[in-house]
Amino acid sequence: MGWDAKLQTVPPWKVNEIVKKRGIHKRTIIWYLQPHYPWINYNSLFNTLTEISRRRKVKVETILTKLCEKGILNRKDILRGYIFNLHLVPKYVEELINYVRERGFSGKIVVTSDHGEIFGEYGYYWHFSGAYFPELITVPWLEV
Repeated sequence: MGWDAKLQTVPPWKVNEIVKKRGIHKRTIIWYLQPHYPWINYNSLFNTLTEISRRRKVKVETILTKLCEKGILNRKDILRGYIFNLHLVPKYVEELINYVRERGFSGKIVVTSDHGEIFGEYGYYWHFSGAYFPELITVPWLEV
């Protein structure tokens, strides 16, 4: 629900739209996919990588890592996509917090993340199973 085929993700404005339709209940978990890849501002890059991934039967993350290792993409390129999405979400989180507060919800609201990302530290990119680097396991926790 809310999937945008062009963006290959559920954008934050769709998340808010769905929550407003369904309502907030005690212990509701709302998950914004961003700043997670695919990055909304790099949609054309993502579509190209997705197509290569399908043809070669290799994960997009693997292709991105190889492109960085070969110098075709660099850390700045990757961070630009991540940071754009990182800055995109808070306005939608704030909008939703205001929306539920205006409707009388007085419970605790926690804003957190499921993991961090690495961008070339330790010779790796993204996140992957079994990796316990501080950048991956230290996540924000904000109580509103």
